[in-house]
Amino acid sequence: MVDYISTFLNALSIQEGDRILFHGNLRRQLFGHRGSLRPVEFFDLFTNVILDRLGSHGILVVPTFTPSFISRGSIFDRDAGPSEMGAYSEYFRKRFHLNRTYHPVYSFCASRPLGSDHFDDHFFAFGVDSVFDWLHREAGKILVLDLEANNSMTVYHHFEKMLGVDYRVEKVFEGYQINQSEGKPRAVKCSVYSRRLDIGVVTDVEGADRLARGKGIYTEYRDDIGSSFRICEIDRLYEHTAELLKCGKDIGYFYKIVV
Repeated sequence: MVDYISTFLNALSIQEGDRILFHGNLRRQLFGHRGSLRPVEFFDLFTNVILDRLGSHGILVVPTFTPSFISRGSIFDRDAGPSEMGAYSEYFRKRFHLNRTYHPVYSFCASRPLGSDHFDDHFFAFGVDSVFDWLHREAGKILVLDLEANNSMTVYHHFEKMLGVDYRVEKVFEGYQINQSEGKPRAVKCSVYSRRLDIGVVTDVEGADRLARGKGIYTEYRDDIGSSFRICEIDRLYEHTAELLKCGKDIGYFYKIVV
């Protein structure tokens, strides 16, 4: 199993000191490579081998999003509230819960503290001072395993916010937040750069991502059980996005209209 993980790390040129945002579906690995390991043991091994490669100066970040905060206006429990992003994301949240950021919808967990106080109670999900902004400034990389762009590349919304588009707007959502140090819920507000429902915008970034793959922005690797890994430098993906939007290539690349 260690050899399997090391093989894809080598194929994707993941190195010591890298800052990696990981979006992944490990279902194939759980059935194809964990052997007698229990799921949590497999997740431990998978994570530890990656962290060993990244070293003491690298960092692994995993989304622990909770979109139900928008739909239900529920309480966001930063310390104990489960991730809604799948089994590995929830495992990672439990292991590194002290390093979870505070946005009630778009929170992240990191293998070590991100080192910036502005992630405490940060208001904006995207744009300046967001986790995506931190990753961009840190010359980070995005690693994706067995997920389509629409189910993984949330970073495009950060790019759209930074570049300014007319098919998204800031929307403020209200609810409650709790953490162990406070002990009781308190009212909070947060902002999400949201698609314009009034004109029928539906997120669809597959077109933009397909072009990025065609241009070689991603390094890609397919393993012996049919899993697809890809990784890109966030700087290159940002430049690609800026080029498309500058040329007016937005609809059909970043969204579609459904009425």
